[in-house]
Order: sequence, then structure tokens, then C-alpha cells
Amino acid sequence: MINTKGTWVLLLVLLTRVAIAQEYVHKNYKWEENPKPYIPEKTDTFPETILQDKISYEISIDNSGSFEYYLHHKKTFVNSAQAIERNNKVYLPAGLKSEILKMKVRVIKPNGEVIEMNNSDIKDAVDEDSERKYKYLAVRAVETGCVIEELFVLKAPSDYTGRIYTMQSEYPKHNCSFELIYPEYMIFDTKTYNGFPKLEKDSTYKKNELACRKASIAYIAPLKAEKYSVRVSHLQKVAYKLTGSTRSGSYNINGYDKISDNIFQRMNMELSKSEKKALDKIFKEAQLDYAKNDDDKIRKLEDYVKKAIFSSEDIDNYSVSIDRMLETSMSDPSSLTRLFVAAFNKLNIAHEILVTCNHYDITFEKDFESLNYLDQYFIHFPDNDKYLAPSFPLYRYGLMPYQFRRGYGLVIKKTTLGNLTTGMGTVKYIEEDSYLDNTDSMIVNVDFSKGLDDVTYKYRVTHSGHEAAAFQSIMDYVKEEKDKDKIRKGLLENYSDEAELKDLKTENEGAEFFAKKPFVVSASFSTNKFLDKAGAKYIFKVGELIGPQEQMYQEEARKLPIDMNYCKNYMRTIHFKVPQGYKLANSEKLNMDIFHKDKKGNRIMVFRSWYETNGDNVTVYCEEYYKKSTLPVEEYEPFKAVINASADFNKIVLLFEPNK
Repeated sequence: MINTKGTWVLLLVLLTRVAIAQEYVHKNYKWEENPKPYIPEKTDTFPETILQDKISYEISIDNSGSFEYYLHHKKTFVNSAQAIERNNKVYLPAGLKSEILKMKVRVIKPNGEVIEMNNSDIKDAVDEDSERKYKYLAVRAVETGCVIEELFVLKAPSDYTGRIYTMQSEYPKHNCSFELIYPEYMIFDTKTYNGFPKLEKDSTYKKNELACRKASIAYIAPLKAEKYSVRVSHLQKVAYKLTGSTRSGSYNINGYDKISDNIFQRMNMELSKSEKKALDKIFKEAQLDYAKNDDDKIRKLEDYVKKAIFSSEDIDNYSVSIDRMLETSMSDPSSLTRLFVAAFNKLNIAHEILVTCNHYDITFEKDFESLNYLDQYFIHFPDNDKYLAPSFPLYRYGLMPYQFRRGYGLVIKKTTLGNLTTGMGTVKYIEEDSYLDNTDSMIVNVDFSKGLDDVTYKYRVTHSGHEAAAFQSIMDYVKEEKDKDKIRKGLLENYSDEAELKDLKTENEGAEFFAKKPFVVSASFSTNKFLDKAGAKYIFKVGELIGPQEQMYQEEARKLPIDMNYCKNYMRTIHFKVPQGYKLANSEKLNMDIFHKDKKGNRIMVFRSWYETNGDNVTVYCEEYYKKSTLPVEEYEPFKAVINASADFNKIVLLFEPNK
């Protein structure tokens, strides 16, 4: 998350903290001394069930500083081998600033035996991917029917910018509670998501001038992932943030007005001499003097910077100067964004700073101002409503990753009043791309002229927008030509299988064309996979020419809304001439028209196929588009019908019968 706390938050805490240290509320919190084994209900059919999930955050301020105490008490009923595998390790917090005050884990077996873990059960391990070291507690004696009970208390520096905690999982939960304890002079704002109860102030809470807001729920149903859905953003969650203090008279301290100006000032910090020199070097090497217009300047600058400098979230925010970036080829996301802001200021190109979050992780709530939503920087160009994504090397000006669109974001623009220049932030909705911006097209020419035992298929496949994001730009970052060829061939192997590709060519290959021109790959191959002999007839599997298509089945009732990531458009065209001596017997099968309309009667999702003939020449058209990327769960069935239509087209075969 972007760090924009600033010293004003720390000053608020220091000026209002209590003078005498006090024990945290749950210091003496204990689990049950003689727990009984859990007797499953007939309804306990899940691999595992959470029997209790208690979470408590306490904000504590004393002469040594401001801290938060996190208590988590959980009981998990293990009901399968899968659950044993999932729960036989308890991972210890890896944060450098976190201190473990209490850590207790025990297993309550079905026969009533209780086995408590100890320090000898703590093991060291190394993550294979990141090579980071971590610790975990190996849980012994886990068996089906047992209960694993965990009790943790952690101490860490307070984070007044707020937190979001997920309360729901893919398994059922019972007896869930969340509480926030804090000095009564502090003012906190809270929000709950997707059905978790609102955190209410406990008027009966009277402990050491503390206040408490809490919520509890007897049962939270499991929420599993479903095809074409965003499960994470629909989970029940709790969020809180500090908004003020009655002692200091400070209010709305985490409001977007202050945060916006803070971000703006950091992004527009005056460049040092060495930074100015480095920026001049970037302009020269990016050949901006040869740019035709502002759009060309933006693309040349972005292409040079993204190939010269790698952005890493492991580097502290705002920690790398522009000259240092050129020396090390490394930067953090915020410093890299600052480079682009400095460049556009120098080029006098109108721009705004957009800060938002991945809506697959959390929904940006426009009415709850929280730093938790300010997770990623983008540059917005108001003159043409285009975006630039500084920290995404495969994306280029004109298109931003779909995970950050179709939701709200904080747009910060320059405002000048007299001699004072500030950043003014406004929460705005970021529209998704048009379906036409994300088009895949395919042209297939089938050549039967050499006979039905030697058929050639010539493919020309075009990708644009998000459909090209995975491979158009990547070519600039792949060094070996053999690896590039592997990628190129892989784009057509979905149709050719193991057949040898001939005349393999690409057009508009490389990042300079992304979001500007479509990526095109073409080749031809010979195969017998699309043609079968049946006596005197031939079966032409024309439906398979478009490649394998997905078919959706779901036995359980749909729970989540439909989410396709982004709007899409597919157009396939197949040309062939009926082989000499044969006639086409069942062309009517090529006519399909499956669609879904919105409330205004407009087609928003379509799969349609048809054909045209000119003598023996046949052209088959197949159109599929999704003008909306989301639908409510109530419209799942018509959506599924459109999705499955392409799989039904896959099954279409044409008959070539001998002329009599």
C-alpha cells in the first residue's frame, strides 16, 4: 500500500497519548482449561469447519509509543485428509516489527486427549520461489475428527491509516467476532462488507478510559470460487481507520483532501541537479526530439523507461532518485511514477495522477476514504482520457490493466490559487474498455485443391488490447530467438497440435505496438485431424477450426455475480471450396444465434454463426462478443448459454457427399 501517512499523524498521536503505561486488555486472556472433544453434527460434511474465530485489535498509547495488540483465537474442526494437510502447519508472523507475546496451539483429539505444541515444534524453512526464510509450527497428532485450537497475541506499531480484515472463507465459520479497542478520545470510522454485521459501539464497555466497537455473527456460510467470478471482493470483511481525536481537535486526518495534496507534493518534488541531468539523458536516448506529437512523445518515453528501469515493490516508496534509477536500473513504483510526472511537467503535457486498487482484491468504496484503496499509481491524460501504467512493463500508453478499471479511484490534479499550488483529489469512476478494444479475429483458409488426403490450413490470427497483453510486449524482454519462436508457435499450436507450421510470421511484434496496432501471427500447416472418411462421404469438422472452446457446467446453485475481467470481441472467418466431385449436404447446421439482452432490449452478449456461398465457395462467419463484463447472478443462465454456444459450434461437422 502507498505510504502517505506523513508526520501529522504521528504528531497527533504523540500530543494525545496517555502518560502512564498500561497493560493491554487481553493480557490475561486464556483458552478453556479442560476442553471437550467436538462431536460432529450430521451437517458437518465439509472438509473442515471453523468452530470459533475471535479477532481483537487494541490500540494502546503510552510513553514508549503507540502500539496495536492483535489477538486471534481460532478453533478448526478437521474432517478430511485434505484438512489435515492444510492445517498441520501454523505459520509464524514474518513482519520485522511484530513481536509475538503469546503463541499457543493444541490438538483436541476425538477421544478427548489434548496435545499442546511447544517450542521444539517450531521449524525453519525457505520459500523456493522468493528464497525468503520463514518459521512455522509443526502441528503434531492431527487426525480426522480432531480440533486444532490456536491462540495468538501479537504486538506491532500502530497503523492509523487503517486495516481491512477478511472474515469469510471457503469453509463454514461459527461464532465469529471482531472487536476494536481504543482510547475513548480517538475517533475511528469503520465499514463492513458483504453482509458482515456493522461494528457497534459497546456502551457498557468501561475499562481504563477505553472504547470498544464490535460485531459478532453466529454463522458465516462458505464462499467458494466459481468460474467467471471475483470471489475475493465478495468475501465478508471488516475495515477501520482513525479519523480524528477529540483531545487535539483534529478531524478527518485520513481524508482524501490531505492525502491528495501529500501525494501531489511528493510526486512534484523539485528535481536535484543530478536528477535534471538524468532526465535530460532519458529524453535524448528516448529520441523525443524526433517525436511527431505528444502521443508519440509519451510512447517513446514510456518505452525507453520501461526497458531501462525495473520496478520492484520490495524497494521502499519514494526512495530512488531519477539518476539512481539510471545507474541501477531499479526503482520503486512511486519513484518511477515521479519520474513520469517530472517528464510530463517538462514536456508540458497535461496529466493527472490516479491512485486506485485491484478490484479483485478489494472494492474501492467511494464513501469510505481509506488508504487501503490507494495501492497503485497510474497517469491519466484528461485531453484524450487515456492512461499510462508506470509499474506494468508489458502495458503501454492507452491501456491500463483491467484489474484496476471498472471501479473507483482517486484522481489528483494540479490546482493553483495565487502562489499556492496544491493537489486536489476527486473520487471518480474508471470506465472499462469497449469490447472492440479487446478483439481477437481469425481468418482460416482451407485448401482442398490437392485432394482430401493432403489438406492445407492457413491461419491468420489477430489479437488486440488485453487479449494481446500476455505476448505482444513480452517479445522485447525475451533475449533468445529460439524462445521467441517458441512463443510464436505456441500461439497457433492450439489449432495445429503437432503439425509442422510453415511460413510462420508475425506483425506488430513488440511493446511499441501494444495498444496501438494489433499483434498478428500467421502460418500454414497440413493435417488430417479435421477430416474423417465415412464410406463414400467425408466428415469435415469445421467447428474445431476455431480451437477448443470452454463449456460451463455447475451442479450447485450459482452464488457469485458473473465477471469476465473485461469486455471481449471475437470474429472468426473460415473460407473453403467444396472439393471437386462432392456437394455440401448439411450447411444449415452453421446457422446459430444465441444472445442475451439488457433491460433496454439491446444485445449485450452474443454468439452468432452463419454462412454464405458463391458456387462451390463457402464462407463461414462466427461472431462472439461481450459488451458487458459483469452480470448479476440472476442472469447466469443466459450468460452460460452464450458461453456454451461456442462449444456447441465446436461440435458442428459438415458432410461432403459425392455428386451423383
